[in-house]
Amino acid sequence: MTTAAWEIEHSVETTASPTFAWNFWTDVGNWDDPPAKFELDGTFAAGSRGTTRLPGQEPLRWFIAEVTPLAQRRLR
Repeated sequence: MTTAAWEIEHSVETTASPTFAWNFWTDVGNWDDPPAKFELDGTFAAGSRGTTRLPGQEPLRWFIAEVTPLAQRRLR
């Protein structure tokens, strides 16, 4: 097993329901960070692979190493 080059974790306070937030952020179509374009091959699940495309750069290929589904999270 190799060590990840980088890892992303994000949190924010919101009045949105946990279900809405989960459904929104697990749909890469909602990942809006121009000029980057995001693609996910498959569902938002461990093992799925994706690509980030930026103008003038080689595509960045990544994968989802771990996901804790909403149903398994403890809600505060």
